[in-house]
Amino acid sequence: MEFICSRERRKLEEEWVVFRPEYAAAGMSEADIDAMYRFDRQVLNRDRAYYTHTQFFCEIFPDGDEAGEDNSPLIHSQLEHLCVGPPEISECGRYGWIEDLNNPELSGQLRQLPRADLEYLSYRVVDHLSCADIAYLRNVSRAAVTQRYKRIAKKIRLD
Repeated sequence: MEFICSRERRKLEEEWVVFRPEYAAAGMSEADIDAMYRFDRQVLNRDRAYYTHTQFFCEIFPDGDEAGEDNSPLIHSQLEHLCVGPPEISECGRYGWIEDLNNPELSGQLRQLPRADLEYLSYRVVDHLSCADIAYLRNVSRAAVTQRYKRIAKKIRLD
């Protein structure tokens, strides 16, 4: 979850433009109104601190490609400790899954792809990573990963 302090502060200020006259009309003293405003600012600051220092598991392990951009420094420092990759069980190495396909024409086309394209496909097929995970791993944007998959799909179109 992303917390943008400037946006939240602006929303609070906009709310208080409406609240101040309402509270004054209700008979509250200016000191009481200021105390309520200070309380709301403290809540805003507490929320900012909470979202800055809290890492949600749904952001670490997204279920799909819909995961939001992750701004927490905790994930970057601890991700290697939290991730486990599958062991290499194929005798053909990382790309052994190509030999396991039931379509010989597709297998032949995949074998002709550059190693970088095969690695992207292996992230998806072998490692079961989402586009967001691959983007983080390769230090590129999700859009770049999606474009890469589209280019690969064009190369291996079966007629």
